[in-house]
Amino acid sequence: MSDDSDKKQTEYDLETAISAAIEKAFPRLNAAGIQHQIEFTIRLGHATITANGRESWIKRGRADILLVLDDKPVAILELKRPDISVTDDDGKQGLSYARLLPVMAPFVVATNGDQLQIIETFSGQPFKAESPDEKAFEALMKSAGKVAAGDRDDAISTLMGSDPQIWTKAVAVASATAMSELTATSDHPRRPFGPLKIFRLATQRLVNQLGRSRLVLVSGPPLVRKTNVLEQLIRLTDTLDAGGLFLECGASEIFRKIADLLSDTLDWHVDPEAARNWVRQISRTDGPSLILAIDRLDPDDRDDVRMIEDLMSSRFGLGLRIVVRLDEDAIRRVVASSDGRRESVVGRHATIVEVTDLADREYVAALEALAKLGMGIMDGGEHSPDLRRAWLLQAMVTHVLGVKRKREGIAVFPAVPGLEVIAQARADFKDPELRRRFRGVAQAIVLDAQDQTKPYSMALQLMGRYFVRRETLEGRLSTSDTEWLIRSGYLNPSISAENTPMLNVTLPELLASEIGPTFGDRITRACRR
Repeated sequence: MSDDSDKKQTEYDLETAISAAIEKAFPRLNAAGIQHQIEFTIRLGHATITANGRESWIKRGRADILLVLDDKPVAILELKRPDISVTDDDGKQGLSYARLLPVMAPFVVATNGDQLQIIETFSGQPFKAESPDEKAFEALMKSAGKVAAGDRDDAISTLMGSDPQIWTKAVAVASATAMSELTATSDHPRRPFGPLKIFRLATQRLVNQLGRSRLVLVSGPPLVRKTNVLEQLIRLTDTLDAGGLFLECGASEIFRKIADLLSDTLDWHVDPEAARNWVRQISRTDGPSLILAIDRLDPDDRDDVRMIEDLMSSRFGLGLRIVVRLDEDAIRRVVASSDGRRESVVGRHATIVEVTDLADREYVAALEALAKLGMGIMDGGEHSPDLRRAWLLQAMVTHVLGVKRKREGIAVFPAVPGLEVIAQARADFKDPELRRRFRGVAQAIVLDAQDQTKPYSMALQLMGRYFVRRETLEGRLSTSDTEWLIRSGYLNPSISAENTPMLNVTLPELLASEIGPTFGDRITRACRR
């Protein structure tokens, strides 16, 4: 039998089972006039969630159906396949749906075609008469608007713990709320999620790794847009397969952040301990996985590291997936023990996904995204390293969109960006302490470039790369400044072929903005002589 035939048979079985359940539960209530909605919406705080009975029937052999008579909700039907027994939990789940409808349904019916339970929604007790009639229906409808706040909290708790299609969609709404606060606007153009949407190959690699690993570290130099990879992962996650939470916080704060997100978005009042219990409960079920995308981890913060170790322990089940964003140097420190001689607990569990500047396929995707915004790049732009930097493209696009609000036309960027790159770097990095430190790096690189005694191989490499000998930098910056730049990912340590300690610059645009004044100072001093 083809997949299409299987689908039609499944839908026929569902429709037949619904009709039989209505006849059995409501023989005295104009059963022929009762209509059913396989898809219906419930309200969880600020989130409107759609329950899809067809999807649940196919995947789990059960469906939640809304029954309606004369445009009024009659009941939530908890329908199960004949081979699945009806339990008290089915009634609880049905009550949760009924109490979260815009107008509360007076009855809950749980049946597998053989077993039948009818429950009064308002009291939560079994309906004592043989079957509801119109008089009982009208009487219970009068109580529909009187559901207590505590009952609503219990209803949300039940669905968030027992119904995969509800909790996955609920966390998707919570994540969308969190990510909207990081979305660039005309008033806040430098937020990370800007108007230029480029699908990153690292996102696909991340999805693949999550199928095999419970912990994935997303690594790369500063400004390579690692946070955007986390955002793409959560935004593209299919709620049938997983629920993703985007957490803009340090690892040690994740349960507080989860509690805040669920409370604000769903009006579900939970504290950090309750959030922890919820994550643990979800992680131990056989349904969709829960993905926690954590946007920050400090390897020097023991509480951060201990939290990741805890999430990887047996206290949490295999249904939990963790994604953490880290800079390159932080990766080295978090995957090794404090003495550097063996793997850390995190290192034993983690796989690493690298994010780099735009690859050829990503550059083509960037051109397509630019075209949708009425922009483009001149031929030859694919050869410019600057135009492979996602942060720079995003900044240029945001600037042009601000200009285009006042003018009409198409914007075309040059194939080789000029001084505007330096201007953009200065606009994006205004921290005077960062600029001071980079001024020291620029001065050290100029000294290395002018050193006639350096190895010939190093002279050749300086023509196409940005790096400085650590010994040279120590004459321009304090050790604490150098270590700060390394920890923050602006400098990347390495060893040359001549066994010389080197520091690679990961943000050449900012370096260029500071080399200019360095040369200017030298020219001024030369003129004064």
